[in-house]
Amino acid sequence: MRTTTILLPVLAALALGACGDDDMPPGTDGGVDGGISCPATAPGRGEMLPPCCYRVSNADRLDAPELRMAAFIISEPASLSDAVVTAVLANALDSEHFNWLLRAEITGTDASITTGFGVRSCPAMGGDSCPGDSTFAFDTAGDYPPVTFAGSLDGETLSAPRLDQAFTVPIFEEDGSTVLLTLPLNNMQLARALLSEDRTCVGARRGRNYMTDGEISAFITVEAAKVGRLVVGTTLDTTLCGLIRGETTPGVTCDDAPQSEWTHQPDALCEGTPATCTQDPGDGSLCDASTTCNAWFVQATFAAQGVEITN
Repeated sequence: MRTTTILLPVLAALALGACGDDDMPPGTDGGVDGGISCPATAPGRGEMLPPCCYRVSNADRLDAPELRMAAFIISEPASLSDAVVTAVLANALDSEHFNWLLRAEITGTDASITTGFGVRSCPAMGGDSCPGDSTFAFDTAGDYPPVTFAGSLDGETLSAPRLDQAFTVPIFEEDGSTVLLTLPLNNMQLARALLSEDRTCVGARRGRNYMTDGEISAFITVEAAKVGRLVVGTTLDTTLCGLIRGETTPGVTCDDAPQSEWTHQPDALCEGTPATCTQDPGDGSLCDASTTCNAWFVQATFAAQGVEITN
């Protein structure tokens, strides 16, 4: 199933960048039907090409395509699908402060998939501040190492069963070094990633909208979500846990109220090390949302674009 993902218009409180037709990459006409308007806030955006604003084609490395997420839209939990969160994610992806990479090494119908945080080769962010050097690398020796797991290729669709590993992808502020928010993901499942003919795109960009041909699910535990704060001007000042539970009052944390009073209560149970997470079927037979459920089920669609991963 293909999902139309709409990037939100400018939100003044978030300074979400938009771009006009003069920012179009080569080969586009700027029209409503098929025109692509690549992100104005992307560093070296003149390098980007349709149909997904990719930087590097995978046509000559079909057995090892390298991609960066270009759109990431969360549908569950509902508290992470609101306009403010969607805008924060879209802005961070467009400006390349949120870099989530994926590489697949394909042999026949088998695929070894590596995914996780990507370090951008040029630390300067925004506009054309570092044109010609837009490569990325997995954070193999840093705080956010990638994970590698077995998947499969059916036609041109990559997929993988639920992992028994956890990994974290950070989102940075405009300075490129201060962490704005982290996504601590447990037991991710790659439900699908439909690759384009040259395996350079998952989905496509039309105007300022993305068609997302990828889908993942995962779990975020309550404890992991309590770490760090998300501060966006005067709009938000909370932890990821507070954001998911539905409490954005400045200074109020998840520990300030019992779980039974949360607007969006956990709906899954994670147990063991490494954690094994399971979503409650909705009847409380696995865990009680008010007391014993300790994680939220996360579902999202995504688009991705070809990049160069140097390690």
